Amino acid sequence: MARASGESAPAGSAPAGSAPAGSRRAGIRWWPPRWRSLLGPALWLGVPALISLAMRAAIPPVPLFGTSHDDFLQVRIANRILDGQWLGPWDGLILSKGPGYPLVLAGTSAVGVPPVMLQQVLYLIGALLLSVALGRLWAGPWLTRAVFIVLALNPAMLGFSASRVYREGLVAGLALLAIGLAASVLAYRGDRRAEVWRLAGLLIGLGLVLGVLRIIRADTVWILVAVIGVLAVYPWAAGRDWAPRWWAAVAVVTVAGGACLLALLPERIVAGVNDARYGVPLAEDFTQGSLASAWRAWVRVEPHSDDPRAPLSAAQVAAGYSVSPTAARLAIDTDPAEADNSVTALTVPGSYAVWAMRDRAAIAGARSADQMQAFFADVTAELTAACADGRLTCSGTPIAAGMPIIQTWDVAGILRVARADVSEKWLAMAVAYPVAEVSERAPEYIGRLPGGTFPLDEGAEFTLWQRAVVGVQSPAGVLPPADAPVMRLQATLTSAYSLAWRIVWIPALIGLLLALVLPGRRVVAAVGVMLIAGMAVSVGILSAYSWHGGGWATYHYYLGSLPLALTVTVLGCFGAGSLIRQAVRRR
Repeated sequence: MARASGESAPAGSAPAGSAPAGSRRAGIRWWPPRWRSLLGPALWLGVPALISLAMRAAIPPVPLFGTSHDDFLQVRIANRILDGQWLGPWDGLILSKGPGYPLVLAGTSAVGVPPVMLQQVLYLIGALLLSVALGRLWAGPWLTRAVFIVLALNPAMLGFSASRVYREGLVAGLALLAIGLAASVLAYRGDRRAEVWRLAGLLIGLGLVLGVLRIIRADTVWILVAVIGVLAVYPWAAGRDWAPRWWAAVAVVTVAGGACLLALLPERIVAGVNDARYGVPLAEDFTQGSLASAWRAWVRVEPHSDDPRAPLSAAQVAAGYSVSPTAARLAIDTDPAEADNSVTALTVPGSYAVWAMRDRAAIAGARSADQMQAFFADVTAELTAACADGRLTCSGTPIAAGMPIIQTWDVAGILRVARADVSEKWLAMAVAYPVAEVSERAPEYIGRLPGGTFPLDEGAEFTLWQRAVVGVQSPAGVLPPADAPVMRLQATLTSAYSLAWRIVWIPALIGLLLALVLPGRRVVAAVGVMLIAGMAVSVGILSAYSWHGGGWATYHYYLGSLPLALTVTVLGCFGAGSLIRQAVRRR
């Protein structure tokens, strides 16, 4: 008679199906049980992580010389932080970006860690949290293994975009870490007391990650959309019958609200230090303060530009000059001798015009942070008054200073730009695009030597790069040769990922949607749908923003949203597999 489940074998008898004493299988008993339990995770998770870190360590950080408003600005500020000067003497540019990345560069320089290694470690921690959470929700280890392996070997995190000494790679790592923390809220269910403490810990961690992201790149709103979307599944995930729990709804509102409040803390700290140092309580002046307000007021002036990449037309600029004496002071152009370090035209594409406004205001006499804010406060007041009394015809309001084409009066234009970007880049080359930048832009964007387009002042600039960026190897700033083993492996991964993407993306999306009706799979499928929502905001709104430069900067945003796309693809494949298996069993 078969023994009932849970009964033990009689003393001294061998369990059914066990190997006889002295066999090779019996030898496994010499392994401690703890070692046996760790062997599987070490192989499936540890090996891909080690490969990922080894490849990242073999590809040095890539400096872009002559980038006075972007990469080198961050490096210059990092050197001032290392000298104990905070952001240094005010020069019109130091508040143009949040200080998060310069602080990271200074920290990694102090401890001797390349910044690209830090971002890769954060990325892998986020991948581990997300994959383990999804595996628990799926009730099986294979989903955990598949998601982690695909994310760990993501070739985009090894290409030019992630190797560049700039904030995009770090944003990608922190974004995935935030998503992993949010998914962890769903995955672990215990007694109420344990639940409260776990949610409190995740709230603190999630809030701090979002706060650091905020002072690194203020336009990463899509991450918050994806995080809140994932957390919104929790009331249904808390039960086992797909019925929402009211206490879980309260918990998720608490976590989301608390995380958002905590996310403001780093920015408030930075603003307080800037207030004490420069007299302006701002973390940065690109999206905050009177410069951003003046930009919003000016873009409202009619007739609006017909070019979505250049929201300020010549007619708008002239109209602003005609009613605002303060704005008219911006009519002076920059010194031609400073052309390499200044943006000169107010009609340049998109948010570049904000740089031109800042540069021209400095020439017009705004020599300190408080003078700059006062200058553009006057511009805002004068333009607003002209709109109110009818001297100007004004309509629409841009959503953000950094995204000028996204206006309430041009929804059709926003959708058109987003649709074009999705069809041209996302579905066709979402995986390959960041890596393609290496071959397409290497000759013109990296390897700028002294005497070239952007002179390096006989190497003085490179000295600052070396001090602030651990791992920079040469003033050429080039990636390893294409025939180097690590680059050949990266190219192979890129080809494999791109081919797999083209084959499985649509079937995986269908499988994900159909998995919403599968008992035991609904929570995971719902998480995948929420990740798609986060990607939609990234590829839609942020790709529209990237059109300020003709679309060339889009890869910045793909780098951060790509891990979500890969995760959704794996989830969809597992969902399709479950459907096929159920159909076969019924037959």
